[in-house]
Amino acid sequence: MPLKKKRLHFGPRADLTRATLFGLTLATTAMAGSQFLQIFDDHRAELFEVSLLLLFVVGFSWLALSFWSAIGGEASFLLTSSVDSPCSRKYRV
Repeated sequence: MPLKKKRLHFGPRADLTRATLFGLTLATTAMAGSQFLQIFDDHRAELFEVSLLLLFVVGFSWLALSFWSAIGGEASFLLTSSVDSPCSRKYRV
């Protein structure tokens, strides 16, 4: 008899949380990429400039994803922790 896999349940807000995280990451990366693009001259972009922009966007999106994930985790902790939880007694906010 094959074993049935249990489906993990992350709650009704998991899709909204993921969409918000990736939306904020995309918006932050787009703003930073447009600012980075402004440092190039108005002439046609060369291969080096395009590759530099691509590397910047990939690296910055990784950084932005980590930043917004940490901000979301801290906000989730502050909004859902109760006064009587052991963690809030140990670390008074």
